[in-house]
Amino acid sequence: MIIDLIQDKLGYEKDYLKLTNQLFSDLGADSLDLVEIALYLEKMVGIPVHEDIQFEHLTDLIDYVFSIMVSRIQKSTLGWPKAEPDFLIEW
Repeated sequence: MIIDLIQDKLGYEKDYLKLTNQLFSDLGADSLDLVEIALYLEKMVGIPVHEDIQFEHLTDLIDYVFSIMVSRIQKSTLGWPKAEPDFLIEW
């Protein structure tokens, strides 16, 4: 999803993109590009991107989205009771 978004907004092929790419110097992103990416994430995926969050590398953006998704999964029980560590030890 993130790679597709970067490809669409910045015009690079997936094969060119590397996790170590810097959004500004390597990929030529400007502040308007990052605002568009943030708006897309908020509108399509429901991931808020606050103004004070800075993304220097492609990995910064991926890590941020991943951390939000993991946080949401951890907060959701998905109908399953949360197992306590003692319960796991008894097995």
